[in-house]
Amino acid sequence: MAYFQTRLLAADGQLFNVRQNIKGFRFLFGYKKGLFPKLIPQFFDFFRKDFHPSQHDTTALLEQWRTLLFSKDEGILYQQVKNKAAVGLH
Repeated sequence: MAYFQTRLLAADGQLFNVRQNIKGFRFLFGYKKGLFPKLIPQFFDFFRKDFHPSQHDTTALLEQWRTLLFSKDEGILYQQVKNKAAVGLH
């Protein structure tokens, strides 16, 4: 992961942007608020021999994505289909 991140930063000309890189490092690895420290239990769980995704309750996450994609008020896919139908694109 570090190798590819370094390549991406170099391609964007941001490899030596120290201030931004420190902010990114804190975002990912910060002690209490970092992304990865929060994910450590799930990360190690994933590598158990008997792991299967169905062992985790994801109903709230599934409902959140259903709303985001399909609801008539704010659904992304619903709005795209509605907009195409309005201009006669099928």
